Amino acid sequence: MTTVKDGGFLDLNKEPFLKDNPTISNLKLRASYGELGMQEVGNYAYLPQVASDDSKYTNYPFGLGPTQTISIGSEVIALPSVGLKWEETKTTNIGLDIGLWKDKLTLEADYYVKKVEDILYRVQIPLSVGSADSPTVNSASIDNKGFDLALNWRSYENTFKYEATLTLASNKNKVVRLGDLGNESIVAGEVHWSMNQVTRTVVGSELGEFYLFKTDGIFNDQAELDAYKNKSGDPIMPSAQPGDVKIVDTNDDGTITDDDKIFMGSGLPKAELGFTFNMSYKNFDANIFLHSILGAKKINGGRWLTSRADEWHGFHKDLFRSWTPQNMDTDIPRMVTDQGHMNYREHDMWLEDASYLRLKHIEVGYTLPDNLLGNIGLDNIRIYLAGDNLFTLTKYTGWDPGGQGGGAFGSGVDRWPYPVSRKFVAGLELSF
Repeated sequence: MTTVKDGGFLDLNKEPFLKDNPTISNLKLRASYGELGMQEVGNYAYLPQVASDDSKYTNYPFGLGPTQTISIGSEVIALPSVGLKWEETKTTNIGLDIGLWKDKLTLEADYYVKKVEDILYRVQIPLSVGSADSPTVNSASIDNKGFDLALNWRSYENTFKYEATLTLASNKNKVVRLGDLGNESIVAGEVHWSMNQVTRTVVGSELGEFYLFKTDGIFNDQAELDAYKNKSGDPIMPSAQPGDVKIVDTNDDGTITDDDKIFMGSGLPKAELGFTFNMSYKNFDANIFLHSILGAKKINGGRWLTSRADEWHGFHKDLFRSWTPQNMDTDIPRMVTDQGHMNYREHDMWLEDASYLRLKHIEVGYTLPDNLLGNIGLDNIRIYLAGDNLFTLTKYTGWDPGGQGGGAFGSGVDRWPYPVSRKFVAGLELSF
């Protein structure tokens, strides 16, 4: 890994027109440029890996009958990564620092352009190739543009002392090149081996955008099926039955194929917010930290998999509300085990809003007065109660709206990672 960096700042507060200003205590312009190289792909990635052992998976018999000889075989377990280059990140940043009333109120604002070139990634190859692992390639180059804001207010003059900080970050990325893949796409976001992938990355899109069928409710009766026809009068979904999901013919070609899939956003948030509040009053102290993600979407892989009636596993509770002729007022399609439908395909029924507000940390403490410590040989005793992840406000129905999975090209795919734990802590701090 290597780093090249250059930058500078202009301290306007020292200029004659702002010197000794009673209101503006700090005014600074910043600019920087940096390059970061990354090559963490493991050793000998440029070589193919061949395994040979005395096992039933690679050995091969020659001859006929009981006189067969067993020869030790070999298998390719990893293809070589040909022509690899370093992944490079080039960042240009412009910033502004403002401090008012002796820095009682401060603002830090940054706007950046980050170009990530030749991203190192294992692009999936067909299983028919026979290799267990996909080779690492320089898969894509992306442009990131965004801003970071941090607003802080502090007051330490009175018995009640406090400090509050609000942060806001927003980033927008666009794929500008797909390595040696030309105009092809990178398909990723696998939930389960038996289900199709749900993200597609192409030039001009975001990294790992969802590429799904659009649905329009459920067919409730034969009349609705008969009405869903193309310009020639033929049914658009001839295999559908009442209770099945209605897929929108987005390209208006009169039939439902993979060409009807459309881009539906990504797992990348539109904005990320944080709020921190620290206070003390006499011997009491408290702090709180709130974190929020806005505009992120997520494929609820757990709900998708457990909503399938054609798989042997636990079933989702939503299946109790499945469509039946007696229960048409529902958004859950009929339970069915045959394949003549699209109820379990990759569509927007599994796509959910993953925005959330979470109480990440809260703590309340009390420090014993000094007059109680002189006889026991301690400088300080503090008792506190704390909690982490005590609540999360979200519309997402999965385990954790903030859970990560699926890699760089499928970051919005929830493959049911273990959710964050809720903690309650009682503590005693002693200082000698």
